[in-house]
Amino acid sequence: MPAIFMVLAGLTSYGQNVGEEFKVGDIKYKITAIVPPEVMIVAYEGTATEVDIPETVDHGTNTYTVTAIGENTDTWHNGIIRPFF
Repeated sequence: MPAIFMVLAGLTSYGQNVGEEFKVGDIKYKITAIVPPEVMIVAYEGTATEVDIPETVDHGTNTYTVTAIGENTDTWHNGIIRPFF
């Protein structure tokens, strides 16, 4: 039983949960999966007319794969999104 508690305690104290949002540069991401670590883009908050979307993004100690672009994200600031994929 103590081993199970330690594993669960470690997962909950890690601080990164599905649904959590974070920002890197002008792009806001939402965590969609922990294993494997994946995120989607939910907002672009900059003013550039072209934005390069990285294949991966670092947050905390994790490197997340960008797997989706949220609905209507490409219309913000009338910009064009160019994924690296």
